Amino acid sequence: AFDLGAGAFYYVPEKLYFGISGQKLLPQKHSLSNTNLKVRPHGYITAGYYHGIPDTRLVLKPNMLVKTDLSTTQLDVNLTAEYNKSFWLGAGYRVQDAVVANFGFNYYMKNNGVKSPNPLKVGIAYDFTTQSLGDGGEFTFWKDGQVNDTKRNNRSFGSVELYLGKCIMPRPIPDFDTYVDPLFL
Repeated sequence: AFDLGAGAFYYVPEKLYFGISGQKLLPQKHSLSNTNLKVRPHGYITAGYYHGIPDTRLVLKPNMLVKTDLSTTQLDVNLTAEYNKSFWLGAGYRVQDAVVANFGFNYYMKNNGVKSPNPLKVGIAYDFTTQSLGDGGEFTFWKDGQVNDTKRNNRSFGSVELYLGKCIMPRPIPDFDTYVDPLFL
């Protein structure tokens, strides 16, 4: 099926950013065996700010993300403290869903003794469930229309995410005056 998505992102390095986007902007209906699926449009709004603490190498980075499918909306708010552009520690709250903690560092590779401008980001995050998914319960497995097995105390203790990130950017254009000969225009 035809799919449509769009977005815009405004970024001022080391100051702030703002973005808005939409996915599945054209509603779709799909049939899979006995199931009819409706794919709804999804919208996202994100914003963040960089706040340097004077006389330190510490930067506070508050940010937020709003996600909606036009019937339900979810809000994430986060605060990350970064030291010396090397290490960070953060916490967040996903409204009525989870508390999040994360830690990471930037690994700067060296080439002939020169530090790479784009580090490899390595980190770990843990989401602690605050909803009823954290409560004990039962989960029943079915096979051929019959109960096959029942698991007791099936609950969510949260989730762990390990991540690696590398930004690949083209080299900047050198900052020097150029001379253009009108003969070759």
